[in-house]
Amino acid sequence: MQHNGRLQVVFSLALLSCVLQIVLGQEYSLSDCQEAVRKEKFAGAVNICQTVADTAKKQQDRIAALFLSGEANLSISKRLSALRNYLEILKLDPNHQGALQKQAETSLALGDLQMADEAVKRIRDKGTRKKIWKSIRMARWLHSLAERETKRKQHKVAKRLYGKLLEYSPDSSVSLSRYADCFIHLNEYQRALDILKRESGLAGDSSESYFLMAKILLAQGNLDGAKRFLNGALNSNPDIKGGMPLRSKIRQIESLLQEANDGMLIKQSVSALEELKKELSDNPVEPKEKYYDERFPYLFRQAFTLPIDSSLCIKYSRLKNPLAAQTCKSAIALCTSIESKKELQVALIESLLTTDIEEAVQVMKTVQGENPGDQQISKLAKKVAEAHRKSKMKDYYAILGITKEASDKDVRKAYKRLSKLWHPDKHSANPKPAEEKMRDINRAHEILSDPEKRRIYDMHGYDPDDPEAQQANAGFGGFGGFGAGGFPGFDFGGGQGFEFVFRDAQGREWRQQGSGGRHGGGHHYHHHNAGNQKRQQRQQQNWRWDDL
Repeated sequence: MQHNGRLQVVFSLALLSCVLQIVLGQEYSLSDCQEAVRKEKFAGAVNICQTVADTAKKQQDRIAALFLSGEANLSISKRLSALRNYLEILKLDPNHQGALQKQAETSLALGDLQMADEAVKRIRDKGTRKKIWKSIRMARWLHSLAERETKRKQHKVAKRLYGKLLEYSPDSSVSLSRYADCFIHLNEYQRALDILKRESGLAGDSSESYFLMAKILLAQGNLDGAKRFLNGALNSNPDIKGGMPLRSKIRQIESLLQEANDGMLIKQSVSALEELKKELSDNPVEPKEKYYDERFPYLFRQAFTLPIDSSLCIKYSRLKNPLAAQTCKSAIALCTSIESKKELQVALIESLLTTDIEEAVQVMKTVQGENPGDQQISKLAKKVAEAHRKSKMKDYYAILGITKEASDKDVRKAYKRLSKLWHPDKHSANPKPAEEKMRDINRAHEILSDPEKRRIYDMHGYDPDDPEAQQANAGFGGFGGFGAGGFPGFDFGGGQGFEFVFRDAQGREWRQQGSGGRHGGGHHYHHHNAGNQKRQQRQQQNWRWDDL
């Protein structure tokens, strides 16, 4: 068995060797090169034509193959490779007119105006020479103007000039780099990034482009992207000036951020985060640092705004800090992670519940639309709706100027005193405010002087005679956590009558119906089994804002 295995291995190796010999020894002709170009299979044509040029016995065939290889390279935007093809032709035939014209045009496109100038002088055709020479002169003039405006720090003007120059020299690495620099000075970071990505593909050494892109992404607030490009720059050139110090600084700040978040006490953690944020804001970049770049005075401020503000958002919200809402909004604006964004939105809503209930409602609607069916969001939505309803309710005790501990006698006294004070007859000059005040006073007295209505108002905080409030309460299955563990829950129907629902410790329900009058009417009790609770639970799970 071992002998047969060895034979199989030997046979496989021999077969592979034969295949490699066939492949490596494959010969192409000039016609194969021409056919590949004709069929526009340019990537394959480059390899075929180069092989023909390397193996051609006749100089004429070699020149033809090199010229076709140059055409194929131009078709796939490899101008530098095409230029090498044309220069190789000119070594064989210094006066090859086609190669000279292509050398001039390609050099111009690459931004090498001197090489283009030298080539165009040797072109015999006057019309062709004049046309290319005109483009070279225009490119040289635009380059001179752009350089002058850059030195004068007129970056907006320089931007337009470099943009025009790139119409003549689209693959000029120098012009692209300086064009991007204009956008950096104008704080148009995304446009600068797009240009530098193109430039890095043209440059032989892309480390400087990667390093600059890392700085742009830091200033833009994209820490992860910045670290990727910084690593790319260091992998390409470990000795790039400022590269390692910048990486060390990023790691140092990340360590401080982690240390602040890991604080044993939330207040201590908040203090540490605030101190770090202040440090980055006051000293964004120190000129003495090796990675210092005057174009980016706020290099770290934006990059660490998101992680710092995200942490502070959560912690401020828990501490009910007045800075919570603004900090959360700042973090949400920069956040791209769906899960992280949801956590920040929840913290924002929790903070708004105590400061701006109307804004909390608007944010809640947006968040619920972005997270359909999310149990956490649905639960929070109910909380917001309850808070919003309560915010609309009048404080009847405050209207009468009494406390919740006030007796019936205190209620009557307060009512009589305020009635005399705000009677419209005493405010004939401006009766409307007094009338509105008296309506509130009368309603407060009506609720608080009725034992049953007062009990309902004290327990749930809504007007017992308000159908909308009753409906909202029924939709939530009872506010304040009642209705579980043997505590009584209440549901209120609309219309003139009302209905109390008592739940005992076994989960059974007993309904008490009343007329809804001032002192209530006859009482009727109905027993309901646990199946009704299950129906209510299903209704609660499907609750949405549209149900309000």
